[in-house]
Amino acid sequence: LFRDTVVQGSFMSAVRVQEGFWPPAGKAPVYTDWSTLSGLARQPVLITNVTLLHHANESFFQLRGFWTVMAMNVIFSRNTILGPFGYSIDLDSSSSANIVHNNYMEGSVWEGIFTEYSAVGNVITGNTVVGNVANQAHIHVNGALNVVVDNTARINETLPGGIVISSSLSMYNSYALSNRVV
Repeated sequence: LFRDTVVQGSFMSAVRVQEGFWPPAGKAPVYTDWSTLSGLARQPVLITNVTLLHHANESFFQLRGFWTVMAMNVIFSRNTILGPFGYSIDLDSSSSANIVHNNYMEGSVWEGIFTEYSAVGNVITGNTVVGNVANQAHIHVNGALNVVVDNTARINETLPGGIVISSSLSMYNSYALSNRVV
């Protein structure tokens, strides 16, 4: 459980969840300091009510708000991700069976929520992604068996955007249902 926290400053990745690893108790999560969390694949990890504020001018495309790497059963709920992150939430590298629910993201540079090719079985619901995104996808789903439902992408006139289900690899049974692009 990681909750009721504000993380702000200049960093490469604010919170990285990797199979078998988790930030030590009482320490701010940074990408260089991790400790073992046994049973990650068996017991859900809840990340809730966390605010990430980023205001650096590092290479934007390397920055991630929440970043999962081969993680399962992670629940992101009621978080706020603000600032120039390349991705606000990146379900990367076989991160499967995760839930991304009711999060607010603003200031994504590349994409708000992104699932990589091998990330399957994720549920993305009730989120709001606001602002310009260079890749024209506020929510971008690759891989198979992912469901995107009841999300809102708020765009402005400068760059189009929205919710994209696509992949350069073969994919199947990923759906986007009842989402809004305003």
